[in-house]
Amino acid sequence: MAFKDAYNRLVRENRERGQSVRWVASLGWDEVRREQALCLARERGRLSAKDVAGYLVGPAVLPTALLAAPATLSKEKLAHNKRHLEGVMAILVNGQKKMAAQREQAANAERFEFETRRAAYLRQVERCQRERQAAVHQVG
Repeated sequence: MAFKDAYNRLVRENRERGQSVRWVASLGWDEVRREQALCLARERGRLSAKDVAGYLVGPAVLPTALLAAPATLSKEKLAHNKRHLEGVMAILVNGQKKMAAQREQAANAERFEFETRRAAYLRQVERCQRERQAAVHQVG
């Protein structure tokens, strides 16, 4: 109930301030469903094409005109399509770099947390060993 109360409070406060909804992607673990959800969010206008492309692993669905046989397109259209594809590829590459950096940052944070816990456990073990030795000396 605490989450629901906090959520309702935040919604009410933002509505009172006139602040609009800000959609963000929740990626999950299922890549297929992730792509479907991202594309649906894009179609509904909740995320921009640039945002969606940054999260997709492979190329996004391209307009069929980009895939048409070169003989059916003018030189101008081919040049336009090439520039468009280069732009899409740049977005995808940047998205992959961004995701790799986020994965690395998460891994570093996880390593730091692990090492912090490990150090705390080792201190606790040492303290217990000292207390045990002290107890043995008192009995002995």
